[in-house]
Amino acid sequence: MVRSKWVRRSVALLIALSLCIFSYIPIAAEEEAHLSFMARDVYANGLLINNYQLYHPVVVRQGSTYVPLSVAVGNVLGFRVQIDEDRSLILLQPVDPTGETVREDDVACNLENQLGTLAEGFAVVVVDDFGAADADALAARWRRMADPVIWSVAGLIKALTGGKIDPTPHAEVLPLRESEILLVGDMPYIPLSAFRESGMFGWDAHYDLLTGLYISTDAEIPAKSYYSAENASYIAGRAAYIRSIRPELSEHESYYYEYLFRHEATVFGVEQDLLMAVSRTECSFQAAIVSPYGGTVGMMQILPRTAAAYGITVEQLKDPHVNLEFGARYIRDRLWIFNGDIIKALSAYNQGVVTVSRGEYKTGYAEKCLANRDAMRAWLSSQGYTGQFSAQLTPDVVVASTAETE
Repeated sequence: MVRSKWVRRSVALLIALSLCIFSYIPIAAEEEAHLSFMARDVYANGLLINNYQLYHPVVVRQGSTYVPLSVAVGNVLGFRVQIDEDRSLILLQPVDPTGETVREDDVACNLENQLGTLAEGFAVVVVDDFGAADADALAARWRRMADPVIWSVAGLIKALTGGKIDPTPHAEVLPLRESEILLVGDMPYIPLSAFRESGMFGWDAHYDLLTGLYISTDAEIPAKSYYSAENASYIAGRAAYIRSIRPELSEHESYYYEYLFRHEATVFGVEQDLLMAVSRTECSFQAAIVSPYGGTVGMMQILPRTAAAYGITVEQLKDPHVNLEFGARYIRDRLWIFNGDIIKALSAYNQGVVTVSRGEYKTGYAEKCLANRDAMRAWLSSQGYTGQFSAQLTPDVVVASTAETE
């Protein structure tokens, strides 16, 4: 009986000890990382970066902003990259930003989410010269500290050193865990916070729910000082107008819709207010609606057979991005066909190009769209919202945001 009790206690103790030990061993890192496209504007030193014009866009993962270490982004933010696969090193060199915005294509990633993998075994080192001898030593020391068995020690040292492990005037290791260094294809991504905490970069960043992400690479200029009250009013007004028609929408949904309208207007060279007026006329901004009459679908009420000719399904048309993209392209093409005549272009959108070309069309639909555009502008003006949006900001003519800081 005594022996049995002793055995039971021993087993219980072993189980408790095992649980205690294994609680300090981190769960195996995920092999894939899902990265969400940042559907907000990004400003680098006051210059608007249209995120969708980057093949590797700025993304969000688990609430943290990640920056691609691409040549294009490096030019505008001020860094160069060298990847040494033999030594498992990603080297970053601070340089002066070009002072110009970046566009790799009119529509590069097209608001698409990214799928990344962990850059296992890699370390990120900032150097003032790619030939710096300090890089290997710093990376090796960081790898020893980042051993999974002593996460708590690494975390303590990181806290005591302000996030910088043994920096020198010539090199600095960025204290990133393996799970924070990602690869999308061959493109490395690291958290924006790494640049903010780096002694050799020392960037500042501010996130505003309405206007997006502001990054300042100049230590003398707070990122928050680039905030544009004018742009905030422009976005807030059009989002509020959408909610005035669709009160069941959340603020977040209306901001996303406004971003989509502005995005497609820029891509296809069609006035944003006109696109919004067409959607207001067609279905009052209902993303997934299917007409009981002609079977048209979504925000811009696209005919399934028309979309099918472009390989787009009915379910895809219920995605507001896909639907608005198709509708904006369709209107742009009709503006081209009819030499910019808005009445004819909108009539062709509603009744077909052949009907308008034959002169057999009616103008009622087009006039209603234009009337809705004028009504929207009048509403925005009456509510005190601006009609201007600026793509270049300077810190001496803006005010600070009262929104939350990232």
